[in-house]
Amino acid sequence: MGSIPTKDIDIPQKIINNWQKIVDLMAELTDVPASLIMKVNPPYMEVFCSSHSEDNPYTAGDKEKMAELYCEEVIKTDEKLLVSNALKDDKWKDNPDIELGMISYLGLPLKWPDGDFFGTVCLLDTKENKFSDRIEDLIKQFKELIESHLENIFQKQKLEKVMEDKEKSERKLRTTLHSIGDGVITTDENGCIDIMNSTAEELTGYKLKQVKGKKLKEVFDLVNSVSGESIDAPAKEVLGNGKIIYLPDDTTLIDKKGHKYQIADTAAPIQEDEGEIQGVVLVFSNVSKDKLTGLYTSSYMEETIRELDNEKQLPLSIIITDINGLKLINDGYGHKIGDKILIKTAELLLSCVKKEDFVARWGGDEFIILLPQTKEKEAQKMCQNIIEKCQKTKVNEINLSLGIGTATKTEAKQDIYKILHRAEDKVLIDKLTKKRSSKNKLVQNMLETLGAKSYETKEHSQRMTRLSLKLGEKIGLNKEELNNLSLLATLHDVGKVNIAEEILTKPDSLTDEEWKDIKAHTEKGYAIASAIEEFTPIADGILAHHERWDGEGYPQGLVGEDIPLLARIISIVDAYDVMTNGRPYKEPMSKDKALQEILGCAGSQFDPHLAREFVDMMSDN
Repeated sequence: MGSIPTKDIDIPQKIINNWQKIVDLMAELTDVPASLIMKVNPPYMEVFCSSHSEDNPYTAGDKEKMAELYCEEVIKTDEKLLVSNALKDDKWKDNPDIELGMISYLGLPLKWPDGDFFGTVCLLDTKENKFSDRIEDLIKQFKELIESHLENIFQKQKLEKVMEDKEKSERKLRTTLHSIGDGVITTDENGCIDIMNSTAEELTGYKLKQVKGKKLKEVFDLVNSVSGESIDAPAKEVLGNGKIIYLPDDTTLIDKKGHKYQIADTAAPIQEDEGEIQGVVLVFSNVSKDKLTGLYTSSYMEETIRELDNEKQLPLSIIITDINGLKLINDGYGHKIGDKILIKTAELLLSCVKKEDFVARWGGDEFIILLPQTKEKEAQKMCQNIIEKCQKTKVNEINLSLGIGTATKTEAKQDIYKILHRAEDKVLIDKLTKKRSSKNKLVQNMLETLGAKSYETKEHSQRMTRLSLKLGEKIGLNKEELNNLSLLATLHDVGKVNIAEEILTKPDSLTDEEWKDIKAHTEKGYAIASAIEEFTPIADGILAHHERWDGEGYPQGLVGEDIPLLARIISIVDAYDVMTNGRPYKEPMSKDKALQEILGCAGSQFDPHLAREFVDMMSDN
C-alpha cells in the first residue's frame, strides 16, 4: 500500500466542532484574547479553528504567508515556542502579529501519527505574558487530545485505503482473469474451487456460483484422448508434492453437456513465502480450435477421425483442399495478406458444409472436411460448390485458388487413413493442373498492383524490354538469354509489390527504415521468382539488379563480373529510362545528359564495357 498524503485528509465536521470547543475553553481558562489551531499549508499558515473571544482578531480561514511567523518557527524547530513580549525581543519585534496587537505567544506543534505536521495549537495575548507552567501543562493536554483525534482520523483513512486498494486489486485480478483467453481455475488448500474466469466457465459449462466450494474433480472431467480412460484432475497431486504439473498433449476435457475439447493444461501450487501451499491454480487452453481461422485443429480432427471411424457413420467422406500459391502470396504481399487468405478460405468452407460436418485446418495451407453419412456423389457436389464459390472470391484483388480432392469410405473393413491419402492424392493431381495458371495470375496481379501504386508502369516495362533486347542483341546474346532478359525487364521490380505506396512515391529523402524496406525488394523478388518454375532462370538477375560494378551495391555487395550479366544490363537500362522519363517530382533529363551520366558512372556503378556499348547504341539512334 502506498503512503497516505496527509495534506489531502479531510477533518470530519464532528471533530472540527470538538476542536472549536477546545480553543474556546483554552481562551476562557487562560484569559487570553486568541486561542488557535493553525494548519500548515505551504506557503501559508492557515487559521483552522479560532476561539470566539471578544477581542480575537483571527477568523477561521485566514491565511498568512510564512515569513517570520510564530507558528512557522514552531514547525521549523518542532518545539514549543514561548515569546513573552515581542516588542522587547529583537528576533520578534517585526513579527506580523504585532500589527494585530499580539505581542506574546505560546505554541506547540501538532503532528499526524506518521510524523507529518498538521500545524500548531497556540495562545496569543495583547499584553506581556510569560504563560505559567499550569497554562503550559493545559495546552500540552489539549495538544495530546487533538493529536489523538488526528491519529483516529489517520487510522480510519489508512483502513479505508487498505480496503480501497484491496478492492482495486480484486477488481484488477477479476478483469485480468476474465480478459485472458485461457481458462483459469483456482482452488483452496483442500482442492475446492475458489475462482473461475469466464473462459473456464465456457469450457467446463459451469458457472462459478454453481460450483464454488466443490471439489475440482467434480467439474474438471478429463480423459485420455486416445484411450478414453479417465484422468485425475491435477489439484490433488500438486497439493501433495507442491510441484508444477503439465498434462499430456492427448488430454480431453468433457464439459457439462458432454462436449469434448482437447486442452493444454498447467497446474501450479499457490504458496506463501514460507512455502505453505494455500491452493492450486490451473491454466488451460482449448487447443481444439485454430486461433487464426477458428476451425478445428489437426490434432482435434485426428481424434474426431478415430471417433467417426465406425459403421454407423458410413459412408464417411473426406474432402482435402489447400491454397494454391500461399507461399508466393506471403513472399509477395506479406503474411498479413496470407492470413486474410486463410481466414477467407475457412469462411468459404464453412459456408458450404452442414452443421453435422467437421472442418479443420489440417496444416499450414491445407484444410480437411469430414462428412459423416455422406455419399461420394454428395461430397463431389460439395467440392464443385466450393470451386464455384472460390472462383468468385477475391482477397485484396487476389483471386482465391484451391486444390481440392475427395474420397469416401463405404465399407467398415476399409482403412480410414488410406481413404485420407486417396483424397490427398486427388488434391495433388488437381493442383498440378492449376499450378501454372494460378501462379502466373498471381504474378500478373502483383505487377498490376505495383503499376497502380508506383512508377513501375507497363510503359516503363515496355521501354525497358525494348532497350534491353537491343543491347543484348548488340553484345551477341543467344535466343534463350534474350528471352530471359525480356522476362527480367518485366519482373525485375516485382518485389516492391508489398512496399507502401507513400514510400514508393515519396519525393523527399527516405528514412533509414524506409530505405531498408526498399532495399529488401530484391530479395523478395528473388523469392517470388524462385517459387515459379518458368521464372527461376531470372531469379538471380532480380536479386542482383541493384549490385554495383565497384561492389558498393546491394544486397550481396558483388563486384564486377560476379554480378550476373543480365542484371548488369538491366541496371544500365533502368537508370537511363528513369533519367530520361523523370518522375512527377523530378524533371526528365535530355538524352545526351543521361548518356553522359551513364559514361560518368562506368567502372563504378556500371559495367564499363556494357556502359560504352549502350552509349554507342543510343548515340547511333
